[in-house]
Amino acid sequence: MASNGVAAAALVVVPDHETAVDLLYFEAIAQTVVNLIDATPNKPLTVGIHGDWGAGKSSVLRMAEARLKKREGVLCLHFDGWRFQGFDDAKTALLETIVEELRDSETFGAKTKKAAKGLLKRVRWMKLAKRGGQLAWNYASGLPSPDQVTEILGKLSGILNAPGEAVDGEALKKVVEEAKEYLAEPEAAESAVTHIRAFQKEFETLLKEAGIKKLVVLIDDLDRCLPKTAIETLEAIRLFLFTPQTAFIIATDEAMIEYAVRQHFPDLPAAAGPTSYARNYLEKLIQVPFRIPALGMEEAKVYVTLLLAQAILGEEARGFVTLVEKARAVIKTPWISNALTLEDIIAAGPDKRTELTAAYRLAQQLGPTVAEGLEGNPRQIKRFLNAVALRKAVADARGLSSEVEISVLGRVMLIERFKPDFFTQVAKQAMTVAGGIVVELKLLESDEATPPRPGGPSAGSPQADGSRTLPEAVADWAGDAWLRNWARLDPDKLLSTVDLRPYVFATRDRKSAFGRASSNALLDRILSSVGSGALGATQVDGDIRALDETGANLLFNTLKDQILAVDQLSASPPHFAGLCALVRHHPRFQGRLLDFLGELPADELGSWAAAGWSPQAFQDGPKTRARDMLRSWSTRGSRQLQITAKATLRSLDGPERR
Repeated sequence: MASNGVAAAALVVVPDHETAVDLLYFEAIAQTVVNLIDATPNKPLTVGIHGDWGAGKSSVLRMAEARLKKREGVLCLHFDGWRFQGFDDAKTALLETIVEELRDSETFGAKTKKAAKGLLKRVRWMKLAKRGGQLAWNYASGLPSPDQVTEILGKLSGILNAPGEAVDGEALKKVVEEAKEYLAEPEAAESAVTHIRAFQKEFETLLKEAGIKKLVVLIDDLDRCLPKTAIETLEAIRLFLFTPQTAFIIATDEAMIEYAVRQHFPDLPAAAGPTSYARNYLEKLIQVPFRIPALGMEEAKVYVTLLLAQAILGEEARGFVTLVEKARAVIKTPWISNALTLEDIIAAGPDKRTELTAAYRLAQQLGPTVAEGLEGNPRQIKRFLNAVALRKAVADARGLSSEVEISVLGRVMLIERFKPDFFTQVAKQAMTVAGGIVVELKLLESDEATPPRPGGPSAGSPQADGSRTLPEAVADWAGDAWLRNWARLDPDKLLSTVDLRPYVFATRDRKSAFGRASSNALLDRILSSVGSGALGATQVDGDIRALDETGANLLFNTLKDQILAVDQLSASPPHFAGLCALVRHHPRFQGRLLDFLGELPADELGSWAAAGWSPQAFQDGPKTRARDMLRSWSTRGSRQLQITAKATLRSLDGPERR
């Protein structure tokens, strides 16, 4: 690799998930939350950690959790709302998760475990009461419904009457165990209100008997859920779990929750006085809100520097730990000009002086512009750096390591990201002029440069110094302050003197994930939105419906590729909701969806694969195929997949087939 670049392979591994390594001094927020919980030992408390997607909410949760676990008598539980997106009832999913954690904990004795089992029975009653029908019959009478008796007898008959086969003891045992599920002990008839009150009282008693001074539940990823799931989770907190010994720390984008409130309660008036009803609803549920601030210019430079240094040195290196401590002094008082120096960076790893020097220069060049363009969002900054590093690595692999410098590549990608029309013009010019030298950029680099005047030389015509003016379509950009600052990021290496053709080649995937065949802004917008999950798919539902055949086909293939790129299939891939919406509005993809799902490894799939795509609305041929696939999944694959497949199959078959 060229000596003027940062090690691209190292940069690619900049982590894009919550971290325990605090590069932004978020531990101040985490510690404040912990102090607040300590100060309210006998009062229920809900704390909101608010911020945009990627702002660092999950990292703050992890930091607070690490501190709380050291407190005597404090029990911390983690609940990820997104993982329960495919479940019918988010309320009972939250209740079940918390009570099961109490039941299964080795810390508590038999009395506590017995009380937890009693609470689980109440949760089960709530689930059955909501689902109604034959399940409610089971729980009220303690007997199976006639349909279930028929089903069990049919299975026994199939085993006993199988021609030429010995009776399978394991198969018999499985059917008997299944039959036991229907023979629950009959419960006294109680109303829903009675069950809720009893649950609240028994839950509070359980915490006291277990010796829990404070139960802290950390809830994450609600803003990725559909409105119904998000609202039901919040309501469960207030309705069932809000007792003096509990505290809830909820990490979410409040704007997305307000959207969920408006979608879930569409008949609410827009506002009540100066505040919207959606905002009032959120404030009623969350007592103490913390808003994670966006990064400023100095903070962004420090953050980019630390990310690059971390990738080069490793987060556990003694020099890097010392560098983080120095960086905190800058972050604490960013209004004071005491930024990290090149000497500070090199001192963290003297044996990697070249790479660290390049990292420092890159951070100084890109940090402020990236922070402004990405609104100080840490995750977006990390993704931008990873994109730069990945393209550099690809260029190196193609034998272009000396032609593509990472600092120049980063600057080119800035205009690709933030000024795409200008980037297009520069790219076209670079590929059509001799040597790939876009001398028109001098207009932005020079203090004396001015846009072409009306009546002056025609756009693109030679000037006295041999340069050309910018094309008419972009001539006014010469007065754009952002572009002028961009052009002067590195006075020692002006882009008007660089052959930009290798950089255009390195960024030729700029037509987003749809590839070079697409320049459709609508498709780009859809893909960007559905990448945030079910709620994002809901926001572009109308756009998906409006796609023509070519666009729909391109979107299907792209979403499928995005899902296949996910490492873990136990949780719902964010793009799956978009794929389901596409199939719902364009039924011709029903068969292709089934082909795709059938190719996935059943033992690795979570419940999401058998839910959300509404096979009830499929045409006859695909519906039959869907039924066959669900039946197969109901007996193989992961436990979550089997349970959901059975539920979806019952819904698909309807009462007439049971």
